[in-house]
Amino acid sequence: MSIKSILDRFLDLVNFANIYLLPYDGDAQLLSTQTRNVRITGKDLIKQNVENEVHRLQFYDQYLINVATNYVWNTHSNSFQRNMFENLADNANTINNINQNLLSFINNSDTIDRITRMVPQITNNNNSFVNIFFNGDTNFYGKDNPEF
Repeated sequence: MSIKSILDRFLDLVNFANIYLLPYDGDAQLLSTQTRNVRITGKDLIKQNVENEVHRLQFYDQYLINVATNYVWNTHSNSFQRNMFENLADNANTINNINQNLLSFINNSDTIDRITRMVPQITNNNNSFVNIFFNGDTNFYGKDNPEF
């Protein structure tokens, strides 16, 4: 059976309402958590929906998924539909970029340096308030609760 006839059979059976559903109900924040380190396009989102329909209809063919995605994106969908998917993908990509930029600005070197400089304080009296305060020998729960 040729790919053209498989594609035609698929297109006769496909539910286009499922193809044009925005993933995560159009919530870019949820989508961004699923695509954290991957840049996506509107066509990628359509492809996910096509793949779901291919599996629902039990065709299980990666080449069909690619051909059907190109057909749906280039021929069957209108500019409004493509823009909806492109906008969602762009918003998710923007959220991911913002999150990555925020993470890159965090500089922990000063905090790590201060932690490595922490050493126990030496005192003359092991039972003194100073020893308890600086060396962490304080038991806030009393002697009845040794597990704390």
